[in-house]
Amino acid sequence: MSNEIDTIVAALEQDGVVRLPMLFSAEQLAVMQKAFNARLRQLRWNNINGYEKTEPHRHMVEDVLTLEQGFVDVAVHPIVRGVLQRYLGRCALVEARGWRSLPTKRDFHGWHGDEWYDQQVCKDIPKEVKLGFYLTDVRSGAFNYIRGTHRKHPPRRIRTADLPDVPA
Repeated sequence: MSNEIDTIVAALEQDGVVRLPMLFSAEQLAVMQKAFNARLRQLRWNNINGYEKTEPHRHMVEDVLTLEQGFVDVAVHPIVRGVLQRYLGRCALVEARGWRSLPTKRDFHGWHGDEWYDQQVCKDIPKEVKLGFYLTDVRSGAFNYIRGTHRKHPPRRIRTADLPDVPA
């Protein structure tokens, strides 16, 4: 497993993005899907569990680690922990949420650099890792990333016109 982690970390350092091997079984995925879909049945209200409406085209579930053990298992998987330790050193899980994106023809998220750190305090752009995975097949609107752009520029909105060398 050490060689696999070395390969993943090298790709992450170079490209800023990497595809991990399958971290859970089809059976675990089915249970995770069922738990997540149960939360998507209704809007959260008072102490009634459900999704939250944080953006017009998303139904957000802020507490996925409480839904099903499989979500926790991915977060603490030996490959994930090994990659994080080698890439970041000491780190903490600070957010674990999921969402259902609603169908739209509008690009409501656009290209951007995440603005998660105080640029007045940090001289260098800190390393970060976002672990994402889909619970269903995605036909459109999937995550897009421009390889090798990590830690080059401070976070900001990026217009498509600013990306002449990136295929549509």
